[in-house]
Amino acid sequence: MYYREKVQYQGDVKGSTDGYHARAGLQIVLDSMDPRASSKMYRDYGVFHTSLFLEARSIRAMVTDLDGTSINLGEQAGSGAYCSSSKHFKYHTASRSRRF
Repeated sequence: MYYREKVQYQGDVKGSTDGYHARAGLQIVLDSMDPRASSKMYRDYGVFHTSLFLEARSIRAMVTDLDGTSINLGEQAGSGAYCSSSKHFKYHTASRSRRF
């Protein structure tokens, strides 16, 4: 990970550090749970598929400042979305994200 910080009355602080990035996701297609409702959605609104998408991600990159304190430049976060695809648009999404 490369980082750069502007410090007032000083020069830029920049550098790089090793770390890791992990991401996992799950998409559940909801069409098969109620096939009659799915076909009705297609007839009435042109919606082909509906699905629920969940994702978690973690980034860790530790740097040590001049005082010897370790700082994690990464984050842990998750998100979820309701997705649908229709004959007019590939994906419509309503999503929500949260940092842990």
